[in-house]
Amino acid sequence: MQRTLILVGAAILVALGLWYFMGRGEPEVTETEGAIEETTEDAGVATEDAIDDAATATEDAADSAATTTGDAAEDAATATEDAAGDAVTATEEAAEDAEAAVEGAAEDAEDAVEGTTPPAPAAEPAPAPTPPAAD
Repeated sequence: MQRTLILVGAAILVALGLWYFMGRGEPEVTETEGAIEETTEDAGVATEDAIDDAATATEDAADSAATTTGDAAEDAATATEDAAGDAVTATEEAAEDAEAAVEGAAEDAEDAVEGTTPPAPAAEPAPAPTPPAAD
Protein backbone atom coordinates (compact mmCIF):
# COMPACT_ATOMS: atom_id res chain seq x y z
CA MET A 1 0.00 0.00 0.00
CA GLN A 2 2.83 2.32 0.74
CA ARG A 3 4.25 1.58 -2.61
CA THR A 4 0.96 2.50 -4.29
CA LEU A 5 0.75 5.80 -2.43
CA ILE A 6 4.31 6.60 -3.42
CA LEU A 7 3.55 5.79 -7.08
CA VAL A 8 0.34 7.86 -7.02
CA GLY A 9 2.18 10.77 -5.37
CA ALA A 10 4.98 10.54 -7.91
CA ALA A 11 2.45 10.50 -10.75
CA ILE A 12 0.73 13.57 -9.31
CA LEU A 13 4.06 15.37 -8.96
CA VAL A 14 5.02 14.49 -12.54
CA ALA A 15 1.63 15.72 -13.77
CA LEU A 16 1.95 18.98 -11.81
CA GLY A 17 5.49 19.45 -13.09
CA LEU A 18 4.40 18.90 -16.66
CA TRP A 19 1.45 21.23 -16.18
CA TYR A 20 3.72 23.89 -14.68
CA PHE A 21 6.42 23.68 -17.36
CA MET A 22 4.21 22.95 -20.38
CA GLY A 23 1.34 25.23 -19.45
CA ARG A 24 -2.31 24.52 -19.78
CA GLY A 25 -2.11 24.38 -23.59
CA GLU A 26 -5.60 25.54 -24.42
CA PRO A 27 -5.02 29.33 -24.19
CA GLU A 28 -1.98 29.04 -26.45
CA VAL A 29 -3.97 27.06 -29.01
CA THR A 30 -6.75 29.65 -28.89
CA GLU A 31 -4.28 32.49 -29.29
CA THR A 32 -2.57 30.69 -32.17
CA GLU A 33 -5.89 30.01 -33.90
CA GLY A 34 -6.85 33.68 -33.49
CA ALA A 35 -3.51 34.80 -34.89
CA ILE A 36 -3.89 32.40 -37.82
CA GLU A 37 -7.40 33.69 -38.56
CA GLU A 38 -6.27 37.31 -38.31
CA THR A 39 -3.27 36.67 -40.55
CA THR A 40 -5.49 34.87 -43.06
CA GLU A 41 -7.95 37.77 -43.10
CA ASP A 42 -5.11 40.28 -43.51
CA ALA A 43 -3.66 38.22 -46.35
CA GLY A 44 -7.10 38.04 -48.00
CA VAL A 45 -7.54 41.81 -47.74
CA ALA A 46 -4.03 42.40 -49.07
CA THR A 47 -4.70 40.00 -51.96
CA GLU A 48 -7.97 41.76 -52.82
CA ASP A 49 -6.19 45.13 -52.70
CA ALA A 50 -3.44 43.81 -54.98
CA ILE A 51 -6.03 42.47 -57.42
CA ASP A 52 -7.89 45.81 -57.39
CA ASP A 53 -4.63 47.70 -57.95
CA ALA A 54 -3.70 45.41 -60.85
CA ALA A 55 -7.16 45.83 -62.40
CA THR A 56 -6.94 49.61 -62.05
CA ALA A 57 -3.47 49.67 -63.59
CA THR A 58 -4.70 47.50 -66.47
CA GLU A 59 -7.69 49.79 -67.07
CA ASP A 60 -5.44 52.86 -66.97
CA ALA A 61 -3.04 51.26 -69.46
CA ALA A 62 -5.94 50.33 -71.76
CA ASP A 63 -7.36 53.87 -71.56
CA SER A 64 -3.94 55.33 -72.31
CA ALA A 65 -3.48 53.00 -75.28
CA ALA A 66 -6.93 53.87 -76.60
CA THR A 67 -6.21 57.58 -76.24
CA THR A 68 -2.86 57.21 -78.00
CA THR A 69 -4.47 55.18 -80.79
CA GLY A 70 -7.25 57.76 -81.14
CA ASP A 71 -4.72 60.58 -81.30
CA ALA A 72 -2.71 58.72 -83.94
CA ALA A 73 -5.85 58.12 -86.00
CA GLU A 74 -6.79 61.81 -85.77
CA ASP A 75 -3.26 62.81 -86.78
CA ALA A 76 -3.38 60.44 -89.76
CA ALA A 77 -6.79 61.79 -90.81
CA THR A 78 -5.54 65.37 -90.54
CA ALA A 79 -2.43 64.53 -92.57
CA THR A 80 -4.60 62.85 -95.23
CA GLU A 81 -6.91 65.87 -95.38
CA ASP A 82 -3.92 68.21 -95.67
CA ALA A 83 -2.40 66.09 -98.45
CA ALA A 84 -5.73 66.00 -100.31
CA GLY A 85 -6.07 69.79 -99.96
CA ASP A 86 -2.53 70.27 -101.26
CA ALA A 87 -3.26 67.97 -104.22
CA VAL A 88 -6.45 69.91 -105.06
CA THR A 89 -4.59 73.23 -104.83
CA ALA A 90 -1.78 71.93 -107.06
CA THR A 91 -4.32 70.60 -109.59
CA GLU A 92 -6.18 73.94 -109.65
CA GLU A 93 -2.92 75.83 -110.13
CA ALA A 94 -1.88 73.47 -112.94
CA ALA A 95 -5.28 73.93 -114.61
CA GLU A 96 -4.95 77.72 -114.34
CA ASP A 97 -1.43 77.54 -115.80
CA ALA A 98 -2.67 75.31 -118.64
CA GLU A 99 -5.59 77.68 -119.33
CA ALA A 100 -3.22 80.65 -119.40
CA ALA A 101 -0.91 78.76 -121.76
CA VAL A 102 -3.83 77.91 -124.07
CA GLU A 103 -5.01 81.54 -124.03
CA GLY A 104 -1.46 82.71 -124.75
CA ALA A 105 -1.16 80.23 -127.62
CA ALA A 106 -4.54 81.35 -128.99
CA GLU A 107 -3.47 84.99 -128.84
CA ASP A 108 -0.20 84.13 -130.56
CA ALA A 109 -2.15 82.27 -133.24
CA GLU A 110 -4.51 85.24 -133.68
CA ASP A 111 -1.55 87.59 -133.97
CA ALA A 112 0.01 85.34 -136.57
CA VAL A 113 -3.24 85.12 -138.53
CA GLU A 114 -3.77 88.89 -138.33
CA GLY A 115 -0.35 89.46 -139.78
CA THR A 116 -0.99 87.25 -142.84
CA THR A 117 -4.63 87.84 -143.73
CA PRO A 118 -6.55 91.09 -144.14
CA PRO A 119 -8.91 91.94 -141.35
CA ALA A 120 -12.56 91.15 -141.90
CA PRO A 121 -14.90 94.11 -142.52
CA ALA A 122 -16.65 95.39 -139.44
CA ALA A 123 -20.26 94.43 -139.14
CA GLU A 124 -22.90 97.15 -139.44
CA PRO A 125 -24.35 98.22 -136.14
CA ALA A 126 -27.87 97.03 -135.43
CA PRO A 127 -30.61 99.67 -135.77
CA ALA A 128 -31.71 101.28 -132.53
CA PRO A 129 -35.11 100.21 -131.27
CA THR A 130 -37.92 102.68 -131.81
CA PRO A 131 -39.56 104.04 -128.71
CA PRO A 132 -43.24 103.26 -128.23
CA ALA A 133 -45.69 105.94 -129.22
CA ALA A 134 -47.17 108.08 -126.49
CA ASP A 135 -50.99 108.09 -126.20
